Amino acid sequence: MLTTAGLYTFTYTVAAVAPCANDYATFSVTIEEELDAGADDAASLCNSAGTTLDLNTLLSGADAGGTWSETSGVASGGFTPATGTLDASGVTAGTYTFQYYLTAVAPCADDFSTFTITIEQEVDAGADNSATMCNTAGSTLDLSTLLVGADAGGIWSESTAPASGSFTPATSTLDASGLTAGVYTFDYDLIAVAPCLNDQSSFSITVTNLPNAGADNATS
Repeated sequence: MLTTAGLYTFTYTVAAVAPCANDYATFSVTIEEELDAGADDAASLCNSAGTTLDLNTLLSGADAGGTWSETSGVASGGFTPATGTLDASGVTAGTYTFQYYLTAVAPCADDFSTFTITIEQEVDAGADNSATMCNTAGSTLDLSTLLVGADAGGIWSESTAPASGSFTPATSTLDASGLTAGVYTFDYDLIAVAPCLNDQSSFSITVTNLPNAGADNATS
């Protein structure tokens, strides 16, 4: 059973033989409160705009009144110790560490808990785009040339129904040679690491027929 922190007094009495008076000594013992910074914990964030985390929400079984600090080798640049809030917006992806510290009154020992926050990279598939092609022989288009502001490493696919049958996802190349005139759609997908979200951009390619003026001729 734990004793409540506080001031306690004790008396040691020596009984005398009359007419001598008893003698006693008084002792004061101050018991200080042991502090508990709670359990260590971890979390993952995406560095997308507006992503924040109040590290206080990760405290488990901790006493109040502690102070926050960042202990990362290279600071995130997005941490506010006064509030324990980490703003992950645009922070370089990586692992960052933080500490919740409680300062005890001697002879009790200080206590701290450690928090590991992994920040993942947001992916950007860029803006949607479109283009027009003619279905003449040898007419090809590398759809990757239509990417604007996109991260590399995405996956191409055709979303036309029915498919053109002339698209090569591995090279992102559309061969419009002899293709039926119409609108064909394609997607560029980037797979993110959770908790970041996947991203997609879409492309509309309009294929038009080669004009045919017919054969030359003559008459009398």
